[in-house]
Amino acid sequence: MKRSIGKKNRAFTLSEISLALGIAAFCLISILGLLSVGLKGTGDITRRSQAAEVASVVIADLRESADRTASSLYGIPMNTGTTLYLSEAGGAGEVTNFIKVDGTSGLARYRVEVSLERKEDQVLMGEVEVLWPVSGTKPLTTSKVAVPVVIPLF
Repeated sequence: MKRSIGKKNRAFTLSEISLALGIAAFCLISILGLLSVGLKGTGDITRRSQAAEVASVVIADLRESADRTASSLYGIPMNTGTTLYLSEAGGAGEVTNFIKVDGTSGLARYRVEVSLERKEDQVLMGEVEVLWPVSGTKPLTTSKVAVPVVIPLF
C-alpha cells in the first residue's frame, strides 16, 4: 500500500463531534419541552370547549322551559340562582349528554352556577357560569366559562 506524502487525512476531530452532539441535544430537549407546553394548551382548549357545550345545554334547557317555574331537564328555578353538578354520559362516538349528579359523590366534572332574575315580567336575565375541575380536594386553579343569558318571556 502506498501512502501519499503531503496529503492530510481529512476527518472531524473529537471536539468537533462533541460540540455538534451537544448542540443537537440542546435543540432536541428544547423541542420536547415545547411539545409538552403545546399538549397542555390543547387539553385546556378541549376542556374549555366542553364547558362551553355544558353552558349551551343548560341555556337551551332554560329557553325551552321559559314559561314554567323550573326547567324541564335540570329543574333549575326560573327566577333565582342555583348550583348544579354535571357529569358526562355517553361513550366514544356517541353524542355527549350531561347528567345531573350529586355534588358530593365525586362523579361531578362541572359545577354550574346559574343566576337568573325576571325583568318587568318580559325577560329573564342572568348568567350561566361553568367551573371545573370539581373534585374532593381543592384544585390549585379553577377555570371557568361565563355566558350571559337573556330569555324573552312570551
